[in-house]
Amino acid sequence: MAVSLERRTGVVALLYWFWDGVDRTIFTAIKFSFPARFVSPFGFLGMLTFIVFIILGVSGALLMFYYQPILDRAWDSVQFINDDVPFGFHIRNIHYHGSNAMVLLAVLHMYYQYFSGR
Repeated sequence: MAVSLERRTGVVALLYWFWDGVDRTIFTAIKFSFPARFVSPFGFLGMLTFIVFIILGVSGALLMFYYQPILDRAWDSVQFINDDVPFGFHIRNIHYHGSNAMVLLAVLHMYYQYFSGR
């Protein structure tokens, strides 16, 4: 850390002495965990999209055990998932809202990447 020309005293001097001493210890990573510049919260849109993708994969795999895509059985299988499968209604709602969130997050992520010049 750059040394200032002004004299520090008391607790502030102790904190700066400790902060400058971190360079020589195994806790050097502490200095790199705080960004030196502003980090936009929109930078996490890609990771949020990936997390929703994983949630969609898990909920879709669970729904796949009971859903029958054959034309005359599809509606009955959805009704069976809603009424008889334990937590089936909740898993179906998670999958439904997750798909909408995935589209929204992916579009926001693409807009952020485009307009931030990445």
